[in-house]
Amino acid sequence: MHELFAQVLNNRDLSRAGDLFSIEDKNLVSDISEVLAKIEEIASASDFTQNDNNQSVVEICITRVTSAIRDTGTIEQHAPAMVSLLESCLNHDLRPLPKDEDPPHAKIASDIVSCIFLNHSKKSIMKLALPVAVKFLHRGNKELSRNLSSYLSLAAINNAELLAVHVQPIIDSIISGNYSLARVLPQIYVVNKEPIHDHVMALVSLLPQCENSEKLSLLNLFGLIAKYKPSLLESNLPHLSECLTISSTAASALQIFLDMAAVRPQSFTEHVQKMKMAAELQPGTLVLVARILGIIGKLNMERAKDSLEFIISHLGKVDQWTLMALLRIIKGITDTFPSLLPQYLTSICNQVEPSASSNIRIYLQQLKMDCRASKTQQQVINQTACGITIVKVGGNKQDPPHVSLTPLSTQIPSSLPLSSLKTTHNGFKDCRSRNNLPGPAEARSMSQLGSLQAINRSMGRLPSSMSTLYYQSATRLSSPVGLHTSMMRLGSSTAMNRSMTAISYKNISIPVTRVSSGGVTVMTALTSPQKGISGSMPTLQEEGPVTVSIGNTQPTATHDSYALRSSQSTSTTTSVSPSSSIPVSAAVNSHVTSSPVTTLAYSSNNHTMQNAKLRNASGRISVFEPYPMRDAVQHFCEKHLDKIKAYMVKVFVKIPLPVRCTIEERKAKKHAKIYFLCQGKGEHCLYNKAFFIMKTRNPRVWIHLMFLALQARSSIALSTREASVSSLKNCWDTLKADNKSFLTLVTSAFPSAKDQDMLINELRVARFFDVFEYNGPLNIWGCFLCNHPDRARGFLQDTQPVIEGQLKEKKGKWKIFRRWRTRYFTLSAGHLSYRGTQDEKEVQPIDISQIRSVRAISSRGRNIPKAFEIFTNEKTFVLKAKDSKNTEQWVQCLSIAMAHNHAKDISH
Repeated sequence: MHELFAQVLNNRDLSRAGDLFSIEDKNLVSDISEVLAKIEEIASASDFTQNDNNQSVVEICITRVTSAIRDTGTIEQHAPAMVSLLESCLNHDLRPLPKDEDPPHAKIASDIVSCIFLNHSKKSIMKLALPVAVKFLHRGNKELSRNLSSYLSLAAINNAELLAVHVQPIIDSIISGNYSLARVLPQIYVVNKEPIHDHVMALVSLLPQCENSEKLSLLNLFGLIAKYKPSLLESNLPHLSECLTISSTAASALQIFLDMAAVRPQSFTEHVQKMKMAAELQPGTLVLVARILGIIGKLNMERAKDSLEFIISHLGKVDQWTLMALLRIIKGITDTFPSLLPQYLTSICNQVEPSASSNIRIYLQQLKMDCRASKTQQQVINQTACGITIVKVGGNKQDPPHVSLTPLSTQIPSSLPLSSLKTTHNGFKDCRSRNNLPGPAEARSMSQLGSLQAINRSMGRLPSSMSTLYYQSATRLSSPVGLHTSMMRLGSSTAMNRSMTAISYKNISIPVTRVSSGGVTVMTALTSPQKGISGSMPTLQEEGPVTVSIGNTQPTATHDSYALRSSQSTSTTTSVSPSSSIPVSAAVNSHVTSSPVTTLAYSSNNHTMQNAKLRNASGRISVFEPYPMRDAVQHFCEKHLDKIKAYMVKVFVKIPLPVRCTIEERKAKKHAKIYFLCQGKGEHCLYNKAFFIMKTRNPRVWIHLMFLALQARSSIALSTREASVSSLKNCWDTLKADNKSFLTLVTSAFPSAKDQDMLINELRVARFFDVFEYNGPLNIWGCFLCNHPDRARGFLQDTQPVIEGQLKEKKGKWKIFRRWRTRYFTLSAGHLSYRGTQDEKEVQPIDISQIRSVRAISSRGRNIPKAFEIFTNEKTFVLKAKDSKNTEQWVQCLSIAMAHNHAKDISH
């Protein structure tokens, strides 16, 4: 053991204890385990709780030892000795003293636990520490239990299987009132389900007593149970339905209901009214409620009518992507009960058609086709009710009618709309009967062209000689928006020429587009959408070609105004606008690219040439139409569009979305910064022009969420060619984190509950929630003054204090031997002032503009409980409030005052 340590511990020499901090860490590392053993011996003495001198010696020695362990990273070497000292504290009374002070062994345990759980990601350390740590949950010290709950939440991220064996004492602690510990249950449930199943009813009954964050943790657990064994929650639906009235928990509760309703919808019929009320009060939950009603509506005709009436009543109040989701739900109900569609179609069209985009109009067309089919089928049923069908055979008027007796509803007349193909658009499917498919010969010589749908050509490899044009396959309708599925690669070095020519086929003049590329000429006939195209068209003869030349044009930049694209810069920025300011609707045929391609639009009288910017400047495009190939990101988004939107609805309630992300490089190290703005934009807004900036250690999760947010706000699937997505990709590529490509990142599983908890904890540490909070009725993240304009007066008027009261300030020349002094502090709009005793000189108030930062330190250092620090340009103030809640109030008010002062400076 080091000589100085031996002298201090053996002689209990408090006067030399301060000199321990002058010893270099490397001279102490080999002696730490021996020092901890000596400390355990002193702390186990019978007179230790009455000897203040020994307590101070032990406190200082532990502080020095834990500091050396943190700085040298030798926790694995000394973990057994630390756990042994921690376990020895269990042999003593840890309950608070009458003066509301922690007993000495509780202080020792708090210090050791804090040091150990800084290494919560190291499994070997957790294997030793967790079995001992969980025993402190039931030692009668609420403050120690709450702190330990935070540490266990961190440990559960990577060590759920180690905590799973201790699930019983954890659940007992939660039921006894330590609700914050519920954060570990979702991680434990993944690896050990049965013990939690035994306590589901008790855990559900705790919801009314929990804070909102604790309720979300429990609801997250119940969401997992609903997916695995939903029957356990059926008897608890009344308790869960109470969460529908709270803005922060409504989305989570509805997601649980959705998973349960998919298995047993009958259980939710009596809760329909509550779900409707939740959708009215919180519009962000409308889609979830509608999806549940869509499932309930398939039970019987009465439920179907009730569900349809509610969903249709909201069609005119929602944005475009929500409208598409609602139409899909309506179609699901009417597919089950087709006779209901004619009754409600007029109401649907009246609300939707005035502002419908092209995508929505396609949905309406599908519903109208379904309606016509339903009516025709009903007519057939009525006509054949007697079992007699009259069918006219042949084309001559003189032919007598043919009468045949047929069973009921066995014949469908040819007047039914031909719907032999399956049309898909963003998951909205219309499957028709295969009985209407044409025969093989007919299929080769005809194509089906919808009046509202574009022609999609599927052609094979074209020969080099194009004097004759052959169609290798029949025209196939594969997408309502006419995306082409047969593409050819055009070399970037080869110029592409187009010309208009007129051709003659059976004395009919047909416009033709001819495309030349690398010696290959392609000619495509532009026919009327009302006519079919022959599957084997004969030779087309050119007659008097009229050529319209298309020249190359200069590329037009389409980058974001704040996106930094230079490869030489050391900072890459991507920006995402707040959700409240971005319209959801997007035109289907609007495309963006950095390299323009010219297309030709034809009318009945003339040929009009118009420039349209396509999404891609390079790569694969169609020879026939200038549409780009879909990349992997776009394909992924198209497939999972509904899941992304539903996921982001839930996430946005818990986590705010940044408006910008930057990557900074300093000394060969790259750091990610994210920027937040207030969406309230009130009169006294704190972050209207200024950003709340936070350096993050989780750029992977943030960038993934920013991408998902972009997609959730778009009505069509995004690709990497979009300017905003490309900016995010640049950020990720610059960061080069996790050795993952941007494609791998955005197509991976959505950020899990653990990832979300990490982001929330990161925001909490950065004091984000001091100045921002979620506004449920408006569905936005607003700053404190926008959400509480009535509180703005205190921050604007110097005469009215924002907060005031007694605080203890730690004063003294030497850090170790400082003493607390009680003063009366007052925070007003411009400054923080305080009064001391009559003997002291009057102290100059602290101007808010001089404060650089404020930090609560109760969770970091046990020897200064319930304390916080104020950092100015010249000095640091260490203050202590009467309890942790009062500390949080002071820190929040100081943070808001600083933000308001900064916003005022920017506006001036």
